Amino acid sequence: MTTDKSVIALTFNITWGENVPVSVLDRLKQAGAKATFFVSTPWAKAHPDIVQRILKEGHELASLGSRPVDLTRYPREVVFEEIKESVRALDELTGKKPMFFRPPNGGLDDIVMEAATDSGMVTVLWNVDSHDWSLPGPDYIVRRVVSRVKPGSIILFNASDSNRDTPDAITPIIRSFKEKGIETVTLPELINVSGTTPATGDASRMAPSEPQPW
Repeated sequence: MTTDKSVIALTFNITWGENVPVSVLDRLKQAGAKATFFVSTPWAKAHPDIVQRILKEGHELASLGSRPVDLTRYPREVVFEEIKESVRALDELTGKKPMFFRPPNGGLDDIVMEAATDSGMVTVLWNVDSHDWSLPGPDYIVRRVVSRVKPGSIILFNASDSNRDTPDAITPIIRSFKEKGIETVTLPELINVSGTTPATGDASRMAPSEPQPW
């Protein structure tokens, strides 16, 4: 997705833990920045307080599916049920169905996308990978993200407890964006600005460059 407006979307995947998710939320709050959080069903059920904080502080809550599995390897009926369950779980927790879906590990094919659409969600991948999952250190994450971002970018971060470098990278990244006049927004805000949706037409441009380990 591209736009003439200087806006980008920070997105975070969460599958387990509470220390890093809370720390990321603290950094975003301090910076006055908004983001979109893709959460797995088991994590959301185990951490309803953090889920509510995400919403209360103005962030977007989205689905990362029910289990950390590559859905492209499963039969159609299993894929549909996995995704429907993730919608039910977040709806029960928040009273609101998620607008966006990101397949676990970026595993995407026509059936996965069809199942997400059938559940009322837009499928979103990313076009800038922070590589925070490889634990390269906060400085590397900052350099990588800042050097690759463009107007309309969707940036992938991970905020499970194994991603210990992520929180310390957030503040300098947002500071650099502000110095360049770039605003961080949620995915709905990015869509409103660009006038397009990061779904079928953009999927190939947002395909993961590396596998995302759980």
